[in-house]
Amino acid sequence: DGIRRFREVLGKFAIAGQLRGGKAQTRPATTSLKTLLGQLPKTLSERLNQKKVTVTIGNDVPFMAKNPQLVGYVLASLIDNAVDYSRGNGVIDVRIDPHSDHTTITVTDHGAGIPPQKIAMLFKPFSQTQDVERFTHEGMGFSLYLDKLIMTYLGGDISLTSRPDVETVATITLPRR
Repeated sequence: DGIRRFREVLGKFAIAGQLRGGKAQTRPATTSLKTLLGQLPKTLSERLNQKKVTVTIGNDVPFMAKNPQLVGYVLASLIDNAVDYSRGNGVIDVRIDPHSDHTTITVTDHGAGIPPQKIAMLFKPFSQTQDVERFTHEGMGFSLYLDKLIMTYLGGDISLTSRPDVETVATITLPRR
């Protein structure tokens, strides 16, 4: 398990090194939530099964993305975080909403939530909420920072809103160009 986690960390650093200060130069391609969720890493699918957490897809419509593989990476990362903070037998809702100039994808979990004063710091490298007793995840605090770099690279954005003990909603916004 230690070697697997170390490889994941190295992979995250490799992606971050490629993204800093860049803009996506690839041509947009059409994808869908069902396609991206079908490509979740095996380890994440196993964790969903072990914790008995279900992922639901709402309003799955095809959408354009500059790099669907990177969008899939961010989506998997957000679902991974949602699994960590979801209660057993919980539900993670994934929804897409197309707009005239952008597309939003939301990932909602119904777990412990995040105190409002902690949200902004989560997009900084190596920042975590673990000093709050109810958070027990032992990540390194790099995933949301990397997700932010990817979304900037793709010309989009990522944000979090939360109501402690009710839900946390991660929203990614992609340009429709």
